[in-house]
Amino acid sequence: MLSDVNSDIIRAFGLLAENYPQGSFYYGVPHPVIVVLNADGNVSHRFSEGHYSARPDIENILRVLRKDATS
Repeated sequence: MLSDVNSDIIRAFGLLAENYPQGSFYYGVPHPVIVVLNADGNVSHRFSEGHYSARPDIENILRVLRKDATS
């Protein structure tokens, strides 16, 4: 678990849900993201959604990863 009180890390990864005004209870909430690293530790895939309550579809992620593994 990570504490990101000022949303610095959330901003660095481009995940800040900007549709909430500063001062709102939801301001600073991130978009959910799944990051996949390759064997070298580099980001090979990034899956995210546009709303904090939506989660990337696992079946779609697995489909993409399987396809890329056979390419």
